[in-house]
Amino acid sequence: MSRLRMVEPFTNKDVVYIPAYPEEECPENWFFSVDMLTRCEPLFDHCEDNYDVEDVLIKAGVVGTDDTPDSETGEMVINFPNQEAGEKFITRLNAFLNLKYKQLARAFDLECGP
Repeated sequence: MSRLRMVEPFTNKDVVYIPAYPEEECPENWFFSVDMLTRCEPLFDHCEDNYDVEDVLIKAGVVGTDDTPDSETGEMVINFPNQEAGEKFITRLNAFLNLKYKQLARAFDLECGP
């Protein structure tokens, strides 16, 4: 068994609504904002910043076609057109992180032994 710490899954509570923006000015009132490098350590240790994490998640199909990335160096930000899109993102993100953790744990076990 691996000695790596598994990343705690994200929940639908991690998708936040911003009521301050009028719908006509900013239709994407739902968003996800997290420092993925810190929260998901060591899964993204190969990334320099949260822009890189965003790129990984876009290429992996975790960020949906209706989702709008708006990351910064210190946090990954994804905007959603509605709550359902945000919740679907969380489902895809958790599945991706679980897969990456299993891959890393296998590699860790092969390198370090049980």
